[in-house]
Amino acid sequence: MNQSKPCPICRTHFASFDRLGQRDEYEVHCLVCGTYEISATLAAMHWNGNDTFGPPHLLAGAMRYRTSRGERVSLDTMNMEGLLESVPVPMTLFDQIDLVVRAVGQSTRVYGHRMRLSRTDYPVAFAADHDELVNLLQATKDRGWITEDSEGVKLTLDGWAHFEDLKTSRPESDQAFVAMWFSPEVQSAWEDGIRPALKSVGYNPMRIDLKQHNGKVDDHIVAEIRRSALVVADFTGHREGVYFEAGLAMGLGIHLIWTCREDHIVKAHFDTRQYNHVLWSTPEELRDRLTARIEATIPGRTR
Repeated sequence: MNQSKPCPICRTHFASFDRLGQRDEYEVHCLVCGTYEISATLAAMHWNGNDTFGPPHLLAGAMRYRTSRGERVSLDTMNMEGLLESVPVPMTLFDQIDLVVRAVGQSTRVYGHRMRLSRTDYPVAFAADHDELVNLLQATKDRGWITEDSEGVKLTLDGWAHFEDLKTSRPESDQAFVAMWFSPEVQSAWEDGIRPALKSVGYNPMRIDLKQHNGKVDDHIVAEIRRSALVVADFTGHREGVYFEAGLAMGLGIHLIWTCREDHIVKAHFDTRQYNHVLWSTPEELRDRLTARIEATIPGRTR
């Protein structure tokens, strides 16, 4: 049965709740946060003022960031701690201004078109409330990147140029996420190939099965890929998860390097076969060829 209560994430607006079958979960429709699922236990914690997982406005910003991109977010007490880790939370005023530019550019798509921002849109810039969003809009105007009139907000020509720069920018991170088959058959490829290659050019390799965590592993995969500057995807064994993680990296605009053991490349999916894979037969060969590809692909990454 549909009911109306304060949204347990933003706590500033009423939302509609639909119980999901016989489960102790709800589908929530909030104008601030978007549409998401939440366990009754977690919702009750937030209604009771529990701020363990972060300030409500940052949580609302994280939800809006993900739901506006079409993600189906399901929250419970086990994975809630990873919500803020799964998005690029702005650290400075200028980060928030960039989010304003991104929001307007993604909404309008065409030069001269306008976006209407309502009182429920403050999470697009992780603002605390509508008043802060108004101040951020003024700051973005002062930069010369937007103009505003009675019909809404639009990007200037300089604003579009900055929007394009933002789309091609990479995270300032030394982390490299490694997507690969977790099998003894390729353990030496990790230990003697991929890991030393990444370390030789200054990256900290991240393999999700080696990370200690609570909650759903897929939430941590998304979070770690988002905070990485590079993803290395090895398709030896052709694991479905590697295809997913490579696709996510491409969608986020993160540098992606494809590798595969030579005797497995013939089974590569036809959608990815056209990409230039680093082919290898021994771990040492993988190390040397991957290092060379990184140096050729990523500016400033040399031994």
